[in-house]
Amino acid sequence: MLPGPMHSASQVLCASWHPVRSSVLVVGTSSGEVCFLDLLRSTTAYSMTVQVSSAPVQHLAIHATGRRAAVTDTRGEVHIVSLPEVLSEPAQGERGLMGAMLEREYARERQRQGHDAPRHSLSSSR
Repeated sequence: MLPGPMHSASQVLCASWHPVRSSVLVVGTSSGEVCFLDLLRSTTAYSMTVQVSSAPVQHLAIHATGRRAAVTDTRGEVHIVSLPEVLSEPAQGERGLMGAMLEREYARERQRQGHDAPRHSLSSSR
């Protein structure tokens, strides 16, 4: 389950990072929804939610162009979801902003766990 405004009785059953928008995580739920979380816009609310089926979402795949997603449910039905431009076209500097956000969260987590500052950056491990 996801915290905050995203919380519902639904469970996340599958997830995939968007191939073009590095800040967008796409999740499929037990209630048959596909939800799009743009981490640069909000970490507590979905940017878009689409009810694709009354059956749980089993798998999802986003086309390499980032403009469509194929979704299968537990009944074996395939659904195609078209994404709006705001979720399929990268913002200027998005990759760098997302990298900085992950670096910040990594450092914050290490501090929370009582560790010293990180010895290496996430970007150097690529």
